[in-house]
Amino acid sequence: MLVKEFLDQRPPQQTKIEEENVTELAQVALACLQASPQARPTMKEVHKELNKSGS
Repeated sequence: MLVKEFLDQRPPQQTKIEEENVTELAQVALACLQASPQARPTMKEVHKELNKSGS
């Protein structure tokens, strides 16, 4: 038998907090992709948001 036969192939169930962190991270990432540089968050703002969400 191979070791991989014993491993659970299903990804672990995400918790509500993990889902919220992923959503917040995606929102920050999308904000960083704004076409106008003035519309993008500063690195200080990005840092603050990432630290706040625990990402």
